[in-house]
Amino acid sequence: MKVTRQEGEQRASASADATKTSAPAKASKGYGSLDIVALATARNDFAPRDLRRAPPAELHKRQTVLALRAALVAERGVDAPAIDPRYFDVTRMNARIDEMVAKYPAIATKIDLSALPGAAKTHEGRSIFALKLSGKPVAGGKPAVVIVAQHHARELNSGYVAQAAMERIASAYGKDPALTKLLDEREVYIVPIVNPDGVNTVFTEERFWRKNRAMNADGSRGVDINRNYPFLFGACGTSDQGSSEVYKGPAAASEPEARTMMALQHELRPELYIDFHNHGNEVLTLYPPCAKVDPAMKAMDDHYIERLAKPMGFQSRPPSASGEAPHYYWSEGTFAYLVEVGTAFQPRFEETVEDEKKVWKGLSQALTTWAPAARGRVTSADGTPLHAHIQVKQPLFSHGEHTGSRKSDGLFSLWLPKGTWDVEIRAKGHVTKVVQVKVEAYDQAMTLDVKLDRAVDKVA
Repeated sequence: MKVTRQEGEQRASASADATKTSAPAKASKGYGSLDIVALATARNDFAPRDLRRAPPAELHKRQTVLALRAALVAERGVDAPAIDPRYFDVTRMNARIDEMVAKYPAIATKIDLSALPGAAKTHEGRSIFALKLSGKPVAGGKPAVVIVAQHHARELNSGYVAQAAMERIASAYGKDPALTKLLDEREVYIVPIVNPDGVNTVFTEERFWRKNRAMNADGSRGVDINRNYPFLFGACGTSDQGSSEVYKGPAAASEPEARTMMALQHELRPELYIDFHNHGNEVLTLYPPCAKVDPAMKAMDDHYIERLAKPMGFQSRPPSASGEAPHYYWSEGTFAYLVEVGTAFQPRFEETVEDEKKVWKGLSQALTTWAPAARGRVTSADGTPLHAHIQVKQPLFSHGEHTGSRKSDGLFSLWLPKGTWDVEIRAKGHVTKVVQVKVEAYDQAMTLDVKLDRAVDKVA
């Protein structure tokens, strides 16, 4: 019997609910309290590993261990060994960003994303920080790339992958031609912890906490941030129950972390977004299983997934749910993928180091060789940058997917499958224009600068 990640998460949530009315020893489901205590405090393999491939009996056993851990800690003082100090908590990760700025002052800047328009601090008052890496300045601005990790707090190896990318990219500037070109032509924003409240909880209270720290209406804690984004919110793979590990929240974008990441998208209109999670060694498709996908889009998705996954030695699969961060970024025009790294939530650190090396092979190729079908600027006839809405007129998209130009400089990018497409560009107070984009090969970005005439008010 093959068990999907979604099913595993739902079963884990059900097991967790069961422990609320049962003492730990009685909730062992036939494994025995001593066995559960031993498993829950074991130094190795404490985290459930690949739930999608576990036999049903082993799946239930591991999920029971995870669900009982909090009760064991609270009622018996039982705890797991300390987290390997080579994994960074919130304080150390923020300090690491500061260290990068001090080490590479010419190219590195620390950005408080929670200060962006429309963003917010977390429920516990923390900011979400990014490291911005950029080389030579370009008049009018540069396209952006965003790399993020730890939407889910317990996934500590994903944070390490993002942290390692900071050093790899920064240290290569001026030495590696491809990565130097990357920073001279683009800005790279790396967000190693999207969920700082949750990560703090992992290091101080509950080692395998997943969600943020929202106080829910039913008295439970936490929303799954990576189910809280607006695109196809709640359509599949989520829960309405606050106690669930995949609780989507009371409304789309109800959570400050999601709103902050949305604000980053609006601010940058990035070309590329890569979101690291764990585990499974997989690259997830652009769309959730409940979305309608045009065959041309699927062909493009398959093309880029293979190019990202193959160097890593990873497989691919559909996402577990809708309302995930990459879905939102893609719906707003940013090419976006979620990558599941490793075979456990908190593997031995040595395994994480080896996993990161595999991941970098695919990530570095995406950063240095991928390009949209077109990129350019939208301006008024007098050269003033415009914030424009850009959408394909053919029925290529079924859920309102579109892109837009950046408010600050009118910059935009357009990812399209092979074919000839009519693209509508409209901005407030200006005459709408339709331009044709022909895509014959991938990664051959055409320059598409568009000037819109001001609309003339009709005189009676």
